[in-house]
Amino acid sequence: ELARRRPELHGPRLRAVETACLLRLLEAWLAIELARPPFAVVAREQRFTLDLDGLEVRLRVHRIDRLADGRLLLLDYKTGAARADGWSGERPAEPQLPLYALAAPGDLAGLALARVRVDEKLGAGLAGIADVELPGCKPLAAFDLPEHWPDALAHWRRVLGALAREFREGIAAIGHLHRASAEADFLAPLNRLPEIEFFQ
Repeated sequence: ELARRRPELHGPRLRAVETACLLRLLEAWLAIELARPPFAVVAREQRFTLDLDGLEVRLRVHRIDRLADGRLLLLDYKTGAARADGWSGERPAEPQLPLYALAAPGDLAGLALARVRVDEKLGAGLAGIADVELPGCKPLAAFDLPEHWPDALAHWRRVLGALAREFREGIAAIGHLHRASAEADFLAPLNRLPEIEFFQ
């Protein structure tokens, strides 16, 4: 589309550079895939609708793999920085993968962010939760979650259901999870978080 609209910006030289970059990304990602235990890709861009305590949530899982034991690994591609955290506690900061887990069409073996990138710091790889040997993935307990999938799913259904109820009911209380965000908030005078150290 860009080449059609602005041919002077998207000529053969730029296409050659983009092709070379994409090939480097593809080679890095395929090396990760080849190092994994056997699996089969069973779905791509799979859409789900999840009823979360009366709130309809529409999801699109980038990829679903079936592992050798028949269970599923759900993948979400990331080309930027991707950290495997924010999935535990009473108010998960990053609910995307837990929502995918609740919508999964079968027994889970893991959830992972698939980093498709080429850089010296992180590079391509997986980052997530798995109860099978998978490079870059750790067990549920390492994320302060219940150590078995049924219990983790029940936890996520409870806490994300509570957030869904708050959303439906229009509850918008100020709730900072980190001191830095509290200090940057123009409503900081109404927040007692900065004073908490004096009460401990």
